[in-house]
Amino acid sequence: MVGHVSDFGIAKLLGKGQSKEYTKTMATVGYIAPEFGSKGIISTKGDAYSFGIMLMETFTRKKPTDDLFVAGLSMKGWISESLSHAIDRVVDSNLLQDEGHHHVDDIIASTSSILKLALNCCEDLPEERMNMKDIAASLNKVKAKFLKANDKDVVRFCRK
Repeated sequence: MVGHVSDFGIAKLLGKGQSKEYTKTMATVGYIAPEFGSKGIISTKGDAYSFGIMLMETFTRKKPTDDLFVAGLSMKGWISESLSHAIDRVVDSNLLQDEGHHHVDDIIASTSSILKLALNCCEDLPEERMNMKDIAASLNKVKAKFLKANDKDVVRFCRK
């Protein structure tokens, strides 16, 4: 029940020009896309799903197979329900510590954007998921916005 690097990039098994393939390759429960688990279909959209789960795990410090996720509650549902009103309850508390030059509000805004992106990566239907190029571009935008906010905070901090 531990995600491995081998769970990502499984679409590399596809030949040139193929968009999806059927396989009986094993993967780690909790990280695999629904279509892979139920039908054995691999695609780049399945990799996006696994990446989204990994983002959620990174920023919440919870695994998709955590004991918290029982009785119909999933990691995706837990995060989705908390995004609008209680994001601080799902984000790893270690990330929310104000260290002087990072304001908690900026950290919450950035983390919220990343978790929204992660949820987009994990749409149930593959055609509704983002592609990895768009995911990378979105992450770069979040990073740039966070660094820009951080630069303003550093300037304010230095003027004091």
